[in-house]
Amino acid sequence: MSMRVMVAQLRKLPLQELPPQYLSAVLEASADVVLAISKRGKITAATFSSGDLDAGLAGLLVGQRLVDTVSEDSVEKAEELLSATGDSDTIVRDLSHRLPDGGEFPIRYAAASVFHDGRVAMFGRDLRAVAALQQQVLDAQKALEQDYWKLRNVEVRYRLLFQMAGDPLIIVDEASRRVLEANPLADKLLGGGKRSIVGKVFPIGFDKQGVDALRDLLLEASAVGRASYPSVHSADADHEFGVSAT
Repeated sequence: MSMRVMVAQLRKLPLQELPPQYLSAVLEASADVVLAISKRGKITAATFSSGDLDAGLAGLLVGQRLVDTVSEDSVEKAEELLSATGDSDTIVRDLSHRLPDGGEFPIRYAAASVFHDGRVAMFGRDLRAVAALQQQVLDAQKALEQDYWKLRNVEVRYRLLFQMAGDPLIIVDEASRRVLEANPLADKLLGGGKRSIVGKVFPIGFDKQGVDALRDLLLEASAVGRASYPSVHSADADHEFGVSAT
């Protein structure tokens, strides 16, 4: 019989009616772990798809009550799995089995009553790779949050120093030459104290000679990284400034 024909026949059969040789193959191929649970909730048998699962879990599960093998937050979900009956839909829950070293072994189980004697079969998928990936995501999120708060603290200190500086400070966008930020003293001296210069094109608030000099200053700073000019005057001629740009 070909595999195609066998699968076609299996689809027409309830699991209870599968021939034994087919049932064993289906159970082994369907899950990483297959448990048989008695009516009293005891694990009577277990099969594993790999040697490491067998070595890690067989001695901890067989002969034990299912609820006694799982972590505290998995007990309720284990009881829900045990409530599976032949008339109910398949129940799926994630359980974490307790390990002797204090660790946990996560497995996603689907449970259904497929045995004639009323036992429940539980088909499990190893979730260790998923759990490891989730932990990596949590670790990355934690690191991002820590970096965020570090940056927030730096920004708060920067803002405080920027606002309290004893000199006019201005941050200018290199491409548009618009003022991105200006501390209160810069607003007061260059904006006439009545309006903010933020959003305005720099140079602003200087006389014509100062405007020309500061345009050259910005070009030089863009080219070599730093520039200064010893003396420029405000538009009202009341203030004289030495200007440096970085």
